[in-house]
Amino acid sequence: MYKLRHYQEGSTPAIVSYLAVNKKRNPIVALPTGAGKSLCIADFIQWALTKKRKVLVLSHVREILEQNAATIEKYNDIKVAVYSASIGRKEIGDVTVGGIQSVYRQIDLFSKFDYIIIDECHRVSYDENSMYRQFLSKTDAPVIGFTATYFRLGTGKIYGRDSDHLFDDVVYDWTHKEKFVQLVNEGWLSPLVTEGTGYKMNTEGVRVTGGDFNLADLADKYDREPITEEILDEICAKGVDRKQWLIFAIDIKHADSIAESLNRRGISTIVVHSEMAAYGFDRNKVLQMAKDQEYRCIVNVDILTTGF
Repeated sequence: MYKLRHYQEGSTPAIVSYLAVNKKRNPIVALPTGAGKSLCIADFIQWALTKKRKVLVLSHVREILEQNAATIEKYNDIKVAVYSASIGRKEIGDVTVGGIQSVYRQIDLFSKFDYIIIDECHRVSYDENSMYRQFLSKTDAPVIGFTATYFRLGTGKIYGRDSDHLFDDVVYDWTHKEKFVQLVNEGWLSPLVTEGTGYKMNTEGVRVTGGDFNLADLADKYDREPITEEILDEICAKGVDRKQWLIFAIDIKHADSIAESLNRRGISTIVVHSEMAAYGFDRNKVLQMAKDQEYRCIVNVDILTTGF
């Protein structure tokens, strides 16, 4: 039996109160990373089930789908349907957790849902041809967004009462500095420690594509053994008293180079990327081994990002 933390308890009342007055608007709940958004989602679903309402919970990452489904099941003592090709399940129930990649062409299957929840809702694109936009353009159900960050570089706030924004208002927010510090001081979040790096990367000559650095340019400039070794020297020095490390690599070749160097140094290291199955590694088993601290370091290529 879960007991909500004090800052989680206000999420569902805030959503319900908002929708009671704004039936055609879409609210956002903002909680810092690690504050337990999945429990707030589960609590809202508990309220919805008492009203005989059907809820669809969407996300774009397999790990988030699995986490949300497990939390909702435990919190409400129910069986949750999962609709996701990556998980290997195509089920529909009163409470369904779905991957947007699997559901966006199947709107007819989800037309009877009363509420749609999007976890990590800052990932919803402004592009009308994107998967989320295609799916949501064909439903009248209120859309409830959960995120730790409702401001995006290049576009600004992801909410606003105009036709460009999917979401209208932030109805519950614990991401402001004062609130965040309170959660740290109360012991709900770990204190953050940030350190500058000795190695300074010069991005001159690296193109920007789609608002981010071009990966091919980055790899050409920085996937070089002397650079990798210098950076890893610093990581090993600064991480000597840390239980586990998570490193973000440019691409798969870069990740392999990093992992090989760390393993030679005696740091048990594994790579996580889209091609790991071809290497003979099971992604779920590797992640569980990492959580069990069988690996000191995980080198990740665009997999362990949002929600991990």
